[in-house]
Amino acid sequence: TFNDGYFPTRGFSAGLSYSWVFAGFPNRFNNFHECQAMAKVVVPGGDFFAFIPSFHFRFLLGSEIPVAYFNAIGGSLASRYMDQQIPFIGITNVTATKNILTTFRTDFRFRLAKNHYLTGIVNYARDCNTFREYISKELGHFGAGLQYSFNSIFGPLSFDVHWSNITKKVGIYLSAGYDF
Repeated sequence: TFNDGYFPTRGFSAGLSYSWVFAGFPNRFNNFHECQAMAKVVVPGGDFFAFIPSFHFRFLLGSEIPVAYFNAIGGSLASRYMDQQIPFIGITNVTATKNILTTFRTDFRFRLAKNHYLTGIVNYARDCNTFREYISKELGHFGAGLQYSFNSIFGPLSFDVHWSNITKKVGIYLSAGYDF
């Protein structure tokens, strides 16, 4: 229900899915379960500010999950490089994670002028292979970034500077045009 696909000022998005996957054919069947949930809401803060929290959960339950179905985080866009990729600021490309993955993200977006936006982004990811590890495991992965965007007639032009404790490096990402 976002009022704008790229720079919404109100609305929400949510999704839930479950798949029972039969993989490994023709050699043998190796079935497993894939459960996903996501939600994102835009909380307006006047004409020039929006607070945008979101979360993604993706659980792979079963033994010997094929590599083609692994969990992945990274980049600014969901499913940019592979269907199961979850966005994570601080990683420019894709990074494989374990079977149980949760991510939480918060965007603090300011509209500087008519088509100019500045967004501070903070996200956290936690991954493990069993739910018992999830509770007892040490801290997860952190990422943060600062993004400038211009909403042009050719689509959004964006530039961000980011860091995460996975790469331990400062990175940059430039994007131009509509997502497809």
